[in-house]
Amino acid sequence: MSVVIRFNTVIVRKARIEAAYPGGLDQYRRDFASQSNDYYEDANLTVRTSMSGFYGDWDRLMESGLIHEKDDTVVDIVTADQSNGVDPRCDWLESIECCGIPVCWLKEKDPRYIVDCKPRRFMKRVPQSACPECFNLFTIASAAQAVDIQEHRSGPLIIVRENPMDYGRTQFMVSCSHCGHETEFDDIGRQGPKKGI
Repeated sequence: MSVVIRFNTVIVRKARIEAAYPGGLDQYRRDFASQSNDYYEDANLTVRTSMSGFYGDWDRLMESGLIHEKDDTVVDIVTADQSNGVDPRCDWLESIECCGIPVCWLKEKDPRYIVDCKPRRFMKRVPQSACPECFNLFTIASAAQAVDIQEHRSGPLIIVRENPMDYGRTQFMVSCSHCGHETEFDDIGRQGPKKGI
């Protein structure tokens, strides 16, 4: 999968979060993803985006043992922005422009579908919903990795909404972390397709 670069962006490799962040990836998600519309992830990367800065979050990541740069090379955490794309010193990401917006993915992995921001209500409700196939609750990861239904049908690397907050009639495809079953959700976190999508 691949991720959109919105505004100011911090991208962290999941493998390094699991190794260095206290409590691993599960705690990282609880700290940064729960009920947030500025967090999303693909199979290999986590993304935080902000129209301004990250204030105490950056220090928190550094204190956890994650490394931004060493010997002028980006190590675990890379910064990016919508105007300039990914820091050119990062050798572990591939990037392109899609619909005029930068998109990136972990090098040597399949970019597949594009993952982007979701509404806060969506991020809160999806993990409270049960998968219709295995009846386990969806996870924060399931919500964070959900793909716009138009991208899911037409992609990969096809659809990026110009305005990430213009949800309106957006529908998302959510994959269950337990069984892999795919379920449609609307933009406020209700299961089932919207008419006309």
